[in-house]
Amino acid sequence: MEKNSLMKMARGRLVGFAVYCGLELDEVNAGEVRGHCALRPELLNPYGFTHGGAINTVMDTFGGMAACGAVEPSRYVVTRSADVHYLRPVLGGMMYAHATAIKAGKQTCLVRAEVFDEEERLCAEGLLEFFYLDKTIE
Repeated sequence: MEKNSLMKMARGRLVGFAVYCGLELDEVNAGEVRGHCALRPELLNPYGFTHGGAINTVMDTFGGMAACGAVEPSRYVVTRSADVHYLRPVLGGMMYAHATAIKAGKQTCLVRAEVFDEEERLCAEGLLEFFYLDKTIE
């Protein structure tokens, strides 16, 4: 599928909670998504660091898009599991994410996701598994 079609698919999936969190797409390729999120007070924990749930949301959202782009982008996916390792706090005004499909099968897809801070330091990494649904976007 051509790059413009993949970006259109991905933008169409930025809805609801992802929009509330302020997720933005930077690059979409087959099985690979890069994006960012501006940090604001609602996304911080009581200590002023980015909340772990916000980090997981970025990984899950962009990871799901990477899983779709690895096969038929019109397919729906849901998260089956996520193993996230928080390595350091995400500090500053922005966090960046990179999600790559490692192995796409008939029913599931394994995705590696990474989150970086403004200084390009790795702050979190994870493996997420997505389950492909029979339903497609028309």
